[in-house]
Amino acid sequence: MDETTGRAESSSLPEEFAGGRMLVVPRPTVRKALNRPVTNRLLVTDTGIFLRAARHGRARPGGAGQHILLVCTDGSGWVETGDGRFAVQRGDAVLLPAGMAHEYGASDTDPWTLWWFHAVGTDAADLVGAALAAAGGIVTHLRDPAPVASLISQVIDGLDAGTTGGLVRAAQVRERPRARACRVPEPRALSPTRVPPHPASAGDRQGRPRVSR
Repeated sequence: MDETTGRAESSSLPEEFAGGRMLVVPRPTVRKALNRPVTNRLLVTDTGIFLRAARHGRARPGGAGQHILLVCTDGSGWVETGDGRFAVQRGDAVLLPAGMAHEYGASDTDPWTLWWFHAVGTDAADLVGAALAAAGGIVTHLRDPAPVASLISQVIDGLDAGTTGGLVRAAQVRERPRARACRVPEPRALSPTRVPPHPASAGDRQGRPRVSR
């Protein structure tokens, strides 16, 4: 990691993720940013896009240290928390608060295209709490996910600038969804009872390859 410039690292992806992007901000840079105005309020620490990401999945029994947003723009997958198992379809967004135990994965037959980021900051918990209350659950359907994906793309580009200025731009771009999200008409929460146990889950726990993030 380049701790001198604080450049976000562009991590290499497996062949099945060809065409995707993933950026990880070095943790020393994250710690410094959280002690500065603007970036301490809402900071993206990891972000990317996975295209038709076969075999993508993640299990975090203790939750993550950051809040996580996943936006599915193609294909499908699933997410599981203590509240149950939920299908994730094209146009769905998943919001996972920091510390919530969870597991998610792409469909075996129709793997998702996923835009995503991890965020922290003094405003993050309040924003996540308000979004979850408005949506009624961790999974909600967006009538048009393109504007949200576009904002995540701007975050990726901002962090890819690789400077403190890039972090500031990414933080400022990330704040915009608060206004946009209010204009999404009546997001619907999904019931955990609508999804049967995923046949791939047992295989994953028996050692089927998983790809992080």
